[in-house]
Amino acid sequence: MKYIIIFVFVLNVFKTNAQQNPIQLLPDFSLGQPIGAFSNETFNTKNGFGGGLHLEKQNLWKVFGLGLYAGYHSYETDFSTLFPNQVNDPNFTSSVLFQGDNLNWKSLQLDIGPTINFNLTQNLQLQGFTKAGIAKVSYPEYRYFVDVSTPTTEQFTLFEANTPNETQSNLNFMMLSGFRFNYKLSNTLGIHIGANYTHINGLIHTYTSRDIQITGDESPSVLYETLQNTPEITKTYECNINTVNGTVGIAITIGGGSNPQVVIEEEPDIPITTNEPKEEYICERVIYEAPGYNDYVVLSETPYAIFEWIDENPRTLKEDKGYQLLFYIKENGEYKEVDKRIMDFKRRFKIGLNPNKPYPDNALYWKIIPVDDNESEFCPEPTKMMRLLVFENANEAKKRLPECLKEDVINKPVDTNFFKKPKSNEKKKN
Repeated sequence: MKYIIIFVFVLNVFKTNAQQNPIQLLPDFSLGQPIGAFSNETFNTKNGFGGGLHLEKQNLWKVFGLGLYAGYHSYETDFSTLFPNQVNDPNFTSSVLFQGDNLNWKSLQLDIGPTINFNLTQNLQLQGFTKAGIAKVSYPEYRYFVDVSTPTTEQFTLFEANTPNETQSNLNFMMLSGFRFNYKLSNTLGIHIGANYTHINGLIHTYTSRDIQITGDESPSVLYETLQNTPEITKTYECNINTVNGTVGIAITIGGGSNPQVVIEEEPDIPITTNEPKEEYICERVIYEAPGYNDYVVLSETPYAIFEWIDENPRTLKEDKGYQLLFYIKENGEYKEVDKRIMDFKRRFKIGLNPNKPYPDNALYWKIIPVDDNESEFCPEPTKMMRLLVFENANEAKKRLPECLKEDVINKPVDTNFFKKPKSNEKKKN
């Protein structure tokens, strides 16, 4: 019951703030290698395979997030008997037979734990995780035996493995730790490759074997006597399942919004009126105040920017004109619109910037376009385009900022009020 309560709580966390912190679905396929006691030396275990689904919510607190994992793993077993499949005697018929259909160690796994996410480049991420939970383990059940028809009809067990009665309903504690490189093909789809280490605690393996060694050239009487005189030995081992696995899969990103993702409207300005109505409107009189061209934001310190402008045109109430605030990124030398906001008479907006969307060359472009009450543009001349530099952290900013701005980042901490509203007496008057 407690596990159900925990996972219901986690699912509620995943539903919260989906637009600010995107969710990644990461199905994967794995090839695994048993290590330690869980190997061919003790448990007769060989390589295996698996598959699973990671559900991860990123950047709940800076680079840290939370993840769920559900998976299935299967590892082959093999017992090499020293008894030959056929003995070399026409009067003695014997064979090694196999009975049962469950040859593998199998586990169903459910885990939860923290994740960490680093952006190495615009499209390449390094992601790590450590998750703990439970595993339901299925034991191999199989039997090698020999049928003897000469000199008597009898059956001798060579090797037998079964599920221990005391562990049939047990859930074992497990941990899963690993990393992956995730390459974005688009804003919603990517591919990933990585590795992980799996630990399942407290496995008991009991098997019965007959340590018999023959060549197959023995006479029927010697062979029969050897089978009769070689006792069955039961051995019990207790250890952990430890495996290392290589993984490959796809990554599907859900949520996160467009590049500017959260808009908080602040302090609408009252439209300026005049007693002398004028039809003429000069777009160059829309003055950009903040952020300036090449101003920058370091997302780990200040994940937003405040956009401000003033309009020095005389206005009349009957014209009822407003503004569009448009955002662009630049790809292959061309501007691509990623978002826009209609603001009526407001001339100050605080915009949350999405750390999980690409900003080619660390640049987010923006401009103001005056529109009428039908949201139609009425400025004949091209509107000025501004550029805001966006960085994940201070180290990235130091590498990519223009030389004239590097000293600000290196010599003084990032000001979280970098784009602060000017005081009323500092505003330009019409």
